[in-house]
Amino acid sequence: MSVSSEIAIHVENLSKEFKLYSRPLDMFIEMVRGKPRHRPFWALQNISFDVYRGQVVGILGRNGAGKSTLLKIITGTLDKSSGAVQTHGRISSILELGTGFSGEYTGRENIYLGGLMVGLSREEIQAKEDWIIEFSELRDFVDQPFKTYSTGMQARLTFATAVCIDPDILIVDEALSVGDARFARKSFSQMEKFRKEGRTILFVSHDTNQVVAFCDHAIILEHGRVYDQGAPSYIRGVYYDLLFGKGKNSVAGTGGEIKTEYSLDVSKVKNEIGFCWQIGLAEIPVLGDSSEYPESSFFVLCEDGRPLGTGHSLHDNIRNFGKGLFSHWGSLLLFSTSDNSDPRTNGRKYSMRQKDSIEDTASMEKQLEPQEEDRPDESPERRDIRHHALKKLGLTQPFVDSGNTHVARYGNGKAELLDFGILDEQGNKVRKLVSGSKYTLFSRAVVYEKTHALVTGFTINNIYGIELVGINSFLQEKVIYDVPQGSVVETKVPVTMWITNGTYFLSVAIGDPEADTSVQFDQRFDALQFEVDFTKGIHTTSMVNLNADYSVEVVFKESE
Repeated sequence: MSVSSEIAIHVENLSKEFKLYSRPLDMFIEMVRGKPRHRPFWALQNISFDVYRGQVVGILGRNGAGKSTLLKIITGTLDKSSGAVQTHGRISSILELGTGFSGEYTGRENIYLGGLMVGLSREEIQAKEDWIIEFSELRDFVDQPFKTYSTGMQARLTFATAVCIDPDILIVDEALSVGDARFARKSFSQMEKFRKEGRTILFVSHDTNQVVAFCDHAIILEHGRVYDQGAPSYIRGVYYDLLFGKGKNSVAGTGGEIKTEYSLDVSKVKNEIGFCWQIGLAEIPVLGDSSEYPESSFFVLCEDGRPLGTGHSLHDNIRNFGKGLFSHWGSLLLFSTSDNSDPRTNGRKYSMRQKDSIEDTASMEKQLEPQEEDRPDESPERRDIRHHALKKLGLTQPFVDSGNTHVARYGNGKAELLDFGILDEQGNKVRKLVSGSKYTLFSRAVVYEKTHALVTGFTINNIYGIELVGINSFLQEKVIYDVPQGSVVETKVPVTMWITNGTYFLSVAIGDPEADTSVQFDQRFDALQFEVDFTKGIHTTSMVNLNADYSVEVVFKESE
C-alpha cells in the first residue's frame, strides 16, 4: 500500500487483542488441548488516522482508553493483532519511565544502551554523551545505578536520551508529568524547537490546556476506538463532555457501535471545482451510496450541527449551484457550504450525522434558542416552570450571546441557565472591561428536577482555548443541598479583573457534584465573548496585569 510522502505516521484499521486468563494454569491447558480458556480484551479496535510531517498531534483519553498501547505499537515495542502502521523517518519515543533502561546499569551505561536501541553507533553516542548529561542535569549522579534514581531523575535521563538523536518523529507519553516544573519547562522548550524545525510530534496528555496550546490536531480515544478528532479547541469541549457530560455520541463498551456523529477535519478538504469541495471518509465507518445501493447512505452532512441538503445530489449541481448540496458516494464526500463559502476558513464545524438522530438534534437546537414558541416538543410542566422563573427574574427569554459563534453546549437538562454574564460595580452587564477594576461574574438558573446537591462554576479562556482561571462552588465549599423543583439558583462571584490585553470567553456551568456520569445539568463553553482594554506600561502580549509599581534608580555611583 502506497502512502503519501507527506504523511509521517499512517495508521489503518489497527486492532490489538489481549488474552485474559482467570488463572495461569488456563494458559497451559489452552496450549495442550487447543481449546480457548481465555476471554478476549480488545485494547484497540479499528483505529485509523494520519499524522502529517511537521504536525503536532495530541492524544487524549481516560485511563484504559488505549493510548499507551497505541504508542507502543507505533514505536514497534508491541505487536498488533491486525491492521497496518507505517512510519516515515527516525522515531524516538518516551513511553513509561525507564523503558529500555536497566535498573542495574548506571545512568551513563543506560545512555549507551538507549542510544544503541534507537540505531546510534557507539561513536555517535559518545559525541552526544556530554550534551545528554548536561541537559538531564545529572552529572553528579550519572555513574550511580539507575534503580536508585527518583522518578523525576529517571524522566530527565529518559527524555534527554530520546531527544539527543534528532528524531524525525518524537512520540511522548505522559512521562514528563512526573518531573519538576523547571525541567518540564525545559523539555517543552526542546519540543517547541523540534516543532519549529518541522519535525513530527505525537503527544499524549490528560491536560487539555497543554494539547490546545501545543498541538495542531487532537484525537480522543475511548474504549480502544477513535471517539472524535479535530481542532484542539473543539476537541477540548468534546473531551470535557465525555468526562463530565452525557457523552451521547460515545462508542459505549467494546462492541464496536457506530457513533451517531463524526467530525470532519476541514484541513483535509480540497477544492474540486466551482462550489464543490471534497474530502475522503475512508477513516470513519460511514457507508456511502454505491452503484449497487444508490440510496444506502444513512448519514447526513451537517454544518454547525444543522443538516445540509438531503439525499444524493448531482455532481454538476454541487459544482455550479452549491448552497449546501452534497453527495456521499463510496468513501468520498463531495459537498458545498450553505453560503458557498470556503469550509477551510469560514470557521464552521462540519460533521456526518446519522439521519435518525437529526430529529433529536433539531429538538436540542431549538431548546438552545431563546424564543419560547420554538420549543413545541417541550412538556407543559417544564415550559411552565421556565416561564415562571423568567417572570420572577424580570426576563422575557433566556440569554444567548447570539453573535458568538464559539459557544458549545452540553448537559442533561435537569437545570437550565437562564441568564449569565459580567456586571460592573453599578450592576450593569458589560463586555468591555478595564483591567484592575472590580466586576461580578453571575449566573441564574432554573431547576427542572429536584436534586440532592448542586454546584455552579465559571472559567475564562483566551482565544486559543487555554484556561486562564476556573472557579466553582464545590472548590469554594459553597455546595447547596436539597434543591426542589422549580427553584431559581443565582450565583454571584465578585472579582478583580487582573486579566488584560485582548479577547476572552466566559464559560458557565451548573451541575451535580455527586454524580459519576452526566455531571453537568447545563454547561456553556465559551458562552460570552468579552474584551479587556490594553494596560499601559506592560507588554502588549501580556494576558495578566500584576498592577506593578515600577521603581528604578541609581543606588551607587562610581564617583561616590
